[in-house]
This record gives sequence, structure tokens and C-alpha cells, in this order.
Amino acid sequence: MSNIISEELKKELGEGDDIVIDPEAGPKEQQEQKLNKHQLRKQRNQERKIKSASNSSEKAKIKKEKIRLLQEKRARVGEVIANFKQNAVSKQTKEIMATSSSIGVKKTENQLYKEALHLRELNLPYDKEIIEKIEKKKKEKADRIAAMPAFVPIQKSEEEIPNREEPVTTEKIQQKQAAVFKPLIPPSRPELEKRDMPSKITIRDGKQETVHLDRPQDVIEVRKKLPIIGQETEILESIRENDIIIIQGDTGSGKTTQVPQFLYEAGYGTFRAKGKIVVTEPRRVAAINMSKRVAYEMGFRHGAEVGFQIRDQHLLTDATTIKFVTDGVLLKELESDLFLSSYSVVIIDEAHERTVNTDVLIGLLSKIVKTRRERSEKDSSIEPLKLIIMSATLRSEDFTKNEKLFEVPPKEIKVPGRMYPVTDQYPKDTPAPENVNKCIKNLVDHLHETLPDGSILVFVPGKSDINELVGYFRSLPTVDPSKSNKDKPKDEQKVTKGTSSKPETEKPKEQKQETEENVDEDDENEIFIDDSGKRHRKLKPIENFEDMMYGNLPPVTSRKPMLVLPLYSLLDPYEQEKVFKDPPKDKRVIIFSTNVAETSLTIPGVRYVVDSGLEKVRVYDFSKQNVNAKVQYISKASAKQRKGRAGRTSPGYCFRLYSQAYKHNAFEKYSPPEILKRPITEVVLLLKSMGLNDISKFPFPTQINEENIKQSELILQHLGAIETETPRKITQLGRIMVGYPLDPRLSKILIMAKANGLLDYAAVIVGVLSVREPFESNSNEKSDNALDVDADNSDILYAMKMFCAWQYEQPEERQKFCLDNNLRPKAMEEIQNIRFQLKKLLVKNKIDICITSLEPTDSKQANKLRQAILCGYPDHVAHQVKGNEYVLLDGTKSFLPGNSQLIESPPKYVVYIDNVSSDGRNRLQNPSQIAPQWLMLVGSPLFLVKTNQQTPYYDPLSDRVVCKTEGEYKNSEIDASMAAQVGKWNIPATPCEVQENKYMYFAQGFLKGDVFEEIKQLHKGMSMTMINNYTAPNNNKIPQKHLAIASVLKSKDISTKAQLIKELKQNPTFLLNQFMYWLEEEEYKPQAVNLWKKFTK
Repeated sequence: MSNIISEELKKELGEGDDIVIDPEAGPKEQQEQKLNKHQLRKQRNQERKIKSASNSSEKAKIKKEKIRLLQEKRARVGEVIANFKQNAVSKQTKEIMATSSSIGVKKTENQLYKEALHLRELNLPYDKEIIEKIEKKKKEKADRIAAMPAFVPIQKSEEEIPNREEPVTTEKIQQKQAAVFKPLIPPSRPELEKRDMPSKITIRDGKQETVHLDRPQDVIEVRKKLPIIGQETEILESIRENDIIIIQGDTGSGKTTQVPQFLYEAGYGTFRAKGKIVVTEPRRVAAINMSKRVAYEMGFRHGAEVGFQIRDQHLLTDATTIKFVTDGVLLKELESDLFLSSYSVVIIDEAHERTVNTDVLIGLLSKIVKTRRERSEKDSSIEPLKLIIMSATLRSEDFTKNEKLFEVPPKEIKVPGRMYPVTDQYPKDTPAPENVNKCIKNLVDHLHETLPDGSILVFVPGKSDINELVGYFRSLPTVDPSKSNKDKPKDEQKVTKGTSSKPETEKPKEQKQETEENVDEDDENEIFIDDSGKRHRKLKPIENFEDMMYGNLPPVTSRKPMLVLPLYSLLDPYEQEKVFKDPPKDKRVIIFSTNVAETSLTIPGVRYVVDSGLEKVRVYDFSKQNVNAKVQYISKASAKQRKGRAGRTSPGYCFRLYSQAYKHNAFEKYSPPEILKRPITEVVLLLKSMGLNDISKFPFPTQINEENIKQSELILQHLGAIETETPRKITQLGRIMVGYPLDPRLSKILIMAKANGLLDYAAVIVGVLSVREPFESNSNEKSDNALDVDADNSDILYAMKMFCAWQYEQPEERQKFCLDNNLRPKAMEEIQNIRFQLKKLLVKNKIDICITSLEPTDSKQANKLRQAILCGYPDHVAHQVKGNEYVLLDGTKSFLPGNSQLIESPPKYVVYIDNVSSDGRNRLQNPSQIAPQWLMLVGSPLFLVKTNQQTPYYDPLSDRVVCKTEGEYKNSEIDASMAAQVGKWNIPATPCEVQENKYMYFAQGFLKGDVFEEIKQLHKGMSMTMINNYTAPNNNKIPQKHLAIASVLKSKDISTKAQLIKELKQNPTFLLNQFMYWLEEEEYKPQAVNLWKKFTK
């Protein structure tokens, strides 16, 4: 049918009357073509009859109009065909060109261009003019093709062909022509903008390739306003020319959402480079929300071409090209794919947060990028890797001046932010931290009543502050202002002094020029001109700001409706989602958030920010080896980030609850990297598994201090993951621990629980310890419907049992169960997701775990699980002093927390997860009771001192060779005064498994009848004196026939009854010949043969 349509176009253009039947078509298609041929001929005959019946003037008019239309169409088709012929050079033509050039005929421009490129690659003289000429033509051609769609012939069905009996009019002919030529007419500029045709055409191997995105219309308008759009060409060219670049984009520049799109449109992940684009985010909330936004902007379904993966959740398909992940996920991928061969571009976003994972990733990637480049030059099938480091407030000298990290300083690109002017307001004095919440209550209440429309974002230190403030504002009475204002006299309908009573859209009065003394150091943009050309100046400061803050104004009596929302990382995802929805028109949104809203997240409608200047952090004290949970002031960089949350859509305010002088003198310029704040045990173990034993040689962006490395290696020695002697190489146990996507301590718990057959329960324990705060911390009171659960002398096992009970509930009943038992629903879901993740990991190693409901543990299982916890924290042991007061191994005093399950009956020894210092008091987090004998079995080899060992023997109850040992558990690194405070932790005689000479002692137990009691029936015919008289393996009195049995046992690695029975089933006469030498009387030998037969049954 395509040939018929093409010929029909030719006839209408006057290019001939012959109708060609496609010779390659089948009989059926040819018959259809003949039928269409007769229909078209009849159509032309009907047209002639109509024309002859019309008067001469009408004929002339119709003919003139038809000729004009056909000439316009012919011109357009001619242009399209010309462009098509230029682009479509056949293989035969290329061969003719090559042949002609080889026999001395003048070469074409294309051949000269290719030769010039080849000479340039070889660093030989080449023709620059021909390269510039051809590239100019290609650019012009690309621009021309970008302005029109591709030429696609229309396939017409038989229904579209006029009926044989239907008259053909001039109007129908024109409609037919318009339908035929519609795809050939370039659309108008507004139509192109609506379709959002790509702004770039990537040229590869002489062919034009374009990644087309069908973006929503609102996204097209928003993208035009982003500053980074104007630097798209510069960014892409820098990426092509450099393997590593740094993009510093101010808040609102659009770097997080647009750079992945630039790369996708330029062909990364598709035709330019097959590897995917991966973007790392420091927070899970940011990874999920950024992937949603980018997918929406690109016109894709979330989880298809654009997806995400965090620790216990993912939304990906085989078609995913852009993947947002947390930095820990990508770091874990490095363990299985060191060169990240599935990626072509890695984007490290929000690098200024300097998390441990981010710093380690950048250090590893600095070497991987170089190696990938070298390998790609040798093997064309290997693609080079591009690294893009993005941030808003990055201390760039850590990267550009760090020769250990980057031999050649990366190229920096700075992108200005698109910020409306934001007015900073500071009080004269800084209130004490304990009074900040009171100031927030006073200030926000008055701001809500006096400021024009716009959401208020309030930054506070922690979750407890958020709960207090959200509860307070939700309890305040509100009224409809449209109703309450009707009954008031006009003189009472006023606003607070210092605020504008004009509508939001009215242009505020210009301020007087500020002097150098009162200009804020952060206020760079005095005037902002938006896309419509309208000028926006900074809003005037509110004169009575401090009166609002300190409660010196009359209280608000008529309060407008408001929607109060919390935001923090532990918040339920459903509640988090409310923050990102468009604010309602009839209510002001007031959001109380931790520093999670500082970066990456864009909350719609925010015009006003209240900055407490405080944040809650957990800082590890390397000298005391405990965690300090404290509230401290933020850095200047964080203060700038908080200000950037306002001014996204219009001029706004940022109200600081600290003085400008205090900020200038007390605030650090940047927050210290996380790698300097806590031990990095998982990083050290990972690097040692890669063969790097000297951690100080690793190219961290900020050089890590020796104290941190020493403390991290010390923890790994306690766990047995690395050797105690220098260079402290990784052990076999350490290599097993690296395989788990967990902290080494949690990995050790899993390994030990698996050895005891309790892996299913240990997976829940790992989930409990991985999530923060499984219980709601705002209330310690239980409801009347709370479940009564035996805690098994452990806060961790109590949480494990509560999770198992939650899992037993029907899904629709779980929310109520959480409310009754003070559980966090999000924490329960996270624990379940971690179990799923562990199951997937273990299945690869042919190990299965149960992820369904678990039966309650008995006392024996509870003891084994508490021993497993001790295996993971052998250096976190405390001894009771009195009541709930304990002393740690370093002499520090600490206490059981008030909500602990052990508070009613404190045990003598406990193992704890962390010693947290808060409000000047230490508290043991998640304590569990332990027996002192366990310290001898699974305690740290650095603290255990064995003082007395008895003779080893075979123990039938435990089926192993043991030795009763006494000892002490002490920290030899502390001074004498602290040691006296700790006191002696004596360990009573404990049966400990013996490895040395265990085959000799097992042979002795076998001969004595401890393994098989039936052997005692033959003791009358044996010399028992010879068996019982020796006390050590090196005793010369050991008979050779005893050594013979031990030697055979050693050859088969048998030291337990279970192992011996297994061997006897395979070899029924095993040890029988060696045993016969012990029978001094022949009459007992037949009896021995019969006994051996019983052993195998």
C-alpha cells in the first residue's frame, strides 16, 4: 500500500499519470493495488465531469487555487526530500566514492574531513578549514532538523478511499490534500514548545541521534526558569572532556533534578554510553522523592526509566536508566563489582554533608575512574566512568587541593541560584537553648496572624521538640477570619505594626539604602528580576520582631486556620508525604522539621523560615569511648542552607533565633565531616578485605586522624575480624562478616546465632538494632490493651518479641497494636524489610531464613541469643555497683534507663549497645543480662585473662573436649586508679572447648566409656591403669596404642560423638583394629565386634 500512496502523491503534484504496481507484492496485495488503481481512475473521471459542468470563471478560480496549494506543498516536500537525500547516502554510493578517490579523482569534502580527523588524532599536520567547514554544516543541519519532525508517509486504509458512487467536490479534494501533507508541514513554535522537542541533537558516527522526552507542560515552564538550564552546554562539554567535575550550585539552581536529565538526553545510558546513571543521596527520604520528581519531569512512570534503591526498599525495572540510591547502597555494590561496570556516570549529590559513606565513595571512585579510563583505552568494549560531585556549600579545597585524592584538580562549574530576595532578621541577644521552644511558640503564633499567605518552615533540634511544638499548635483554637472579621469595627481590623497590610501581589515599597554596618553578610541579592521582568526587592524587616519572639505583644485571640505538620527521618512515610503536597488554599501550613529539610528536599509554598540555629547530634567521644547525644549550634553553611528554603517562589523572611554577632563568632564555617565524628569499623574492614592494611594511605577527602583508625581497628580486634598483630590483616571470620550489608558487630551476631540454629530470630534482632527507636519515645505509659510479654532479661529480646507479636496481627489490626504497645509502625516495617533483605542475601549462599511469624523463644533459646549479642559487643560489658548503677570496663559509671525492662531487677552483669551521655548522665542503651561464664566462652580476647586451667576432658553433655578454666575480665589499658574503681571481675570455673590435643583427650574419653557407655563392659579385659595414669599429652607414659587411636581420629578430624557415629556408618570397622590392642584377653574380642555392630545402629 505504501507504493500506491507514494504514487498518489506524485499524481497530485503533477509528476506523471502512470500507476505502478509493486512487482514484489503478493497476489493478494497486487489485486488490492489493481482495485485501487481503477478507483483512482474513476475518481479522476468524476473530477473532469464536475469541471466541465461548471462555468468558465469557476473553473479558472478552482484551477488557480489548486495550483497555488500544490505549489506550496511541492516546495515543502522538495525541501524534506532534499534533506533526506543529504542524510541517506547509500552503501553503494560510499563504495563508488572510495573507488573514485583511489584512482586519482578529486576527493569529496566528507573524505577530506575524515582524513583530517585521522591526522589530528595522530598529532600530524591536518586541514583545519575543512574540519571547521564540515562541523559548521553539521550544526546548521542539526538546527534545521530540530525545527521539524521526521518525514513519515501516511498509511491509508481502504476506508479512506472515496466510494465509487460518491461525488468528489473541491472541498473534499482540499481536505484530502491537507490530510496527506499534514506530517510534512513543520509545526509552529508554540507547538514545538508544547511537545518539548530536545534542545540538543547528539551526533555520533555522522548520524543524528536524539533522546526525546515528552514532558508535562508545567514542567516545561518551570525548567525555563532554572539557572542551570542556561549552563547545560557547558556542563555536558565539561563532562565529555573531563572524567571528574565538581558542580557547585546554589540553592534553587536545579542541579539535583536537571543534571541527570542532561546526561540522559545527551545519550548516557542509551546510545552514547550503555552504562546506567546512578545518583547518590545521603538520606533515604531524598533518594525516594528526587526519583519521583525526576521521573515526573521526564514524563516517565516512577520505577521504570527512573527508580530508586535504599537499604531495605527499591523500585526498579530492567529498563531503569537513572537510579537514585543512598551512598551506602552504592558502597555495598562496590564489594561485588569493584569497577562499577554497570554504570557510565556516578553523581555524588549533597557532597557537602560529608557522611562517612560519601567520603569513602569519593576516595574509591577517584581511583576507579582512573583505572576505567586506562582499561577503556586498551579495550574498546570497556566504557570510561564519569564522576560528578555536586553540592551547594562544598569546601572545594578538600577536593581540588588534595593531590592524594585527585592528581589533577577536577574542573569546577559554579551555577548561581535562583532565589528571590530573603530578608534575614536577627535578635540583639541569643536566647538560651532551653528557652528556644518558648520563643518559637510566641513568634510563630504572631507570624501566622500577620504575614501574607505562605507556608512557615521551622527548624528545631530533634523529634521531642517537634512533638512538643506540633502538639501545642494543634491544640490552639482557630476561627474563620472571614466570619470573625464581619462583627468587628473597622478600626479593630488592623495588622501588627511593621508588617504589610497590602495584598500579596502588590509591590512593596522600596527600602532605604542600607549601610555597610547593617547589611547581612549572607544577603548578596538585593534585587531579583523574575521571568516576566518584574523587579522584586527585599521585604522590609518587621520592626517588632523581638517583641513577637519574647512574648511582649498581646496574645493572639482570633487565630486563622492552620495545618501543622511534623517532618523528621523516623516519621511514617504516609505522614512525610503530607509535607510535599501543595498547601491548601484555606489554611496556612506550618512545618516543624529537623535538619532533614536543609538540603535536597523542596517543600512547596514555603516563604518563611524560622531558624532555631540548633541541631541534635550524636558525637562519639574517642577518649571515653561513648556516644554523646547533645544539642549544639549549626554551622554557617547550614544556616545558609536553611535560609535557602525560603525565597523559592517569592520574596520571603528568615527569622533567626540567635544574634548576628553570636553567629559570626561562635558558628563554625562548615560542619566537620562525619568521618571525624565516630569509628569507621565497617570502612576499615572493607578496605582491609581489599588488601589495604595501612588505612592511613587511603585517599580520604579529609585526612582521618590516627585515633579514629586505632579505635576502629581495636573494635575489629575485639570481634576477631582482624589479627591482633601488626599489620592486623583481616581474618577468615572478618571475610565472612564483610559479606553482610551490616555493621561488623551485627554481622558477628548473625554468624554466632547461625551456629546455634537461631538465625531466624537473630535476623529480627539485627533489624531491631538497625532501626532507631522501635518504640515511641514520647510516652512510657502502656495502654490497658498492651501485650504482657516476658522480656527474657533483655531489652533487645523484648523488642524482638513485640515485633513477632506485631507480625501475628492481621494487617488491618497492626496500626492499633502499635498504638496500644507504644510501637512505631515505620520501625516495624523497616525491621520486616531488613529481614527480607537478609533472606535474599542468604539465599545466594544457600542459607534460608524464616520471614514469617516466629514462635516465642524458650529460656534456652533466649540464653543463646543473649550470648550472640555478647559476641557482637564483647567490649560493651558492665558490672553492677548498686541498684541500677553500673561500672564499665574503662571505669565509667552509667545507669540503666528508666524505661528498661531490667529496671525492676537489675542483673549483676549486662551487655549494652551504647553508653549514651545526655543531660550530664550516662545511660546504657538496650542492656541484656549475661552470665559471667559467657565472658570466658565468647568474650573479647583482649580483655580475657585465664588464671587457672584444669586438665581437659571429654564432656558427654556438650559432646566436646573441654577444660574448666578460671579467669578475669579486665581492661589493661586503663590506669591504676581507674582499675581500682572497676575492681576485679572474676570469672568462675567454666568448661571451655579445647582445640589443642583434642584428639588425644577424645581418645581417652572413648576408652573410658564416656563416648559409648558399652565400652565399660570391656574394662575387665583392659588395663585401666594405663588409661587413667597420665595427665598431659606430652607425658612419656602414654602408650603407643593410645597414640594409634588418637592418630586415626586426627586423620578423620573426629573429636565428637556425632562425628564418630557418622564415620562408623560409612566404615563399620572404624577404630576396631586399634581398639583390639587394648584387650589383653582373647575372650573379650568377639564381644567387642558385637559392640561395634551396635554403634552403627
